[in-house]
Amino acid sequence: MENREFKVGDKVYCILNGWGVVVQVTSGERYTVNVSFENPSRNFLYTPNGKFCDTDLIPSLYHQKMNITEYPKMMEVSNNMFVWYKREVMAKVNDGYMTNRFGVLINWKFARDIQEKEVKELTLKEIAEKFGCSVEDIRIKK
Repeated sequence: MENREFKVGDKVYCILNGWGVVVQVTSGERYTVNVSFENPSRNFLYTPNGKFCDTDLIPSLYHQKMNITEYPKMMEVSNNMFVWYKREVMAKVNDGYMTNRFGVLINWKFARDIQEKEVKELTLKEIAEKFGCSVEDIRIKK
């Protein structure tokens, strides 16, 4: 597991903001790690364990760059492989996939390419044969 201790002068990588430098670390506060970023030229505060928001499930601040070469990417994500949700995956972090939903970083166990639903194309003749009637007896309604 990565060292979560941040010190002034540490070069750090934020999944949301890119590379930055820790410019201040305070104690006794909720957001103790102050990081300066070049692009955009702004400072952001993080919790002592590197979370952008203390309600995030996983940190967004690391000492090394995360592998995000193919991200962000729209995918289906799940924690149980039974129910899948379409989300924009920000990065693959360790054995999980990170999404950002309403400003909260969420880690998912599984991700896959979006599964296209199979569309059946039928002619009126095929429908009539299936139901044992003539084409003239079919009315399509929505």
